[in-house]
Amino acid sequence: MLEGKEIRLDLSININNAYYYHIYRKSDNTHIGNCGLRLDNNETNYILGNIEYEIFNDYRGNNYAYQACLLLGDFAASKGVTKLVITSRPSNIPSIKTIEKLGVKYLEVKKVPKDNILYKQGDRFVNIYEWSIGGKENDRHKIN
Repeated sequence: MLEGKEIRLDLSININNAYYYHIYRKSDNTHIGNCGLRLDNNETNYILGNIEYEIFNDYRGNNYAYQACLLLGDFAASKGVTKLVITSRPSNIPSIKTIEKLGVKYLEVKKVPKDNILYKQGDRFVNIYEWSIGGKENDRHKIN
């Protein structure tokens, strides 16, 4: 379990260096979304991103995705990771705002390969960002 002030992440699956969590609002123990962290750096994860998140419609607009990213970033840093890739559809403005709030570096727009799961879901392009985690530059993001 990873815990912040408003949310906690309960581990649902840990497989092949990937961690998938259910996100719960602590005030009432409501399941408000899901997130994941893939620690392997490879071409597939460059397109998918090392971090993924989904906040259910009724709970959006409360910075829960941002808080989940911070918790996942702290966990990754505890494993020795210093940089994570986060991606978003170019049209997903709320996700882009969440990503930018983390203080990421924009890298590029990349065409999604046909063999990638995102392509099968209808995505053709993704924005790719790099997030430097751990160390003093990330201290301003601490939420615990």
